[in-house]
Amino acid sequence: MWVRLQTNQASAGKGKNAIAHPTLPSTPLSQVLVMQNWPELAAEAQAAIRQWEADIEERQRPAMERRYKAAVEAGDQEGADVELAEWTAEVVASAGDLLDSLAEAAANKLGINALPDAPETQSLLFNVTKEYLFGHADN
Repeated sequence: MWVRLQTNQASAGKGKNAIAHPTLPSTPLSQVLVMQNWPELAAEAQAAIRQWEADIEERQRPAMERRYKAAVEAGDQEGADVELAEWTAEVVASAGDLLDSLAEAAANKLGINALPDAPETQSLLFNVTKEYLFGHADN
């Protein structure tokens, strides 16, 4: 699954408390690199992702839910919404950091000395994806 999250302040809240959702530039890159040698690279990537997911589910989400529920019970729906938006942005950023580290680890194990920067990587992957989509619109 290829994920591309765009910055979206409108869905994260309104006004001065709006939270921008960051992009995940390394998601496709991590996948592409790990697929180059699945038997060698997949186990480490899967273990790191499982550990990250467990941390989110077992520690971070319950704490956020307690804060969210307290805000709702106090009649502060806006505060609860901001809490949820901020937590979501933190989780997305954390996922991006994890994927960056997995991409770097995979590149090192594959003997790739340098990866292009995130904007260049995103551009390359977007152009390749667009080129190989069947029936894509040219907009």
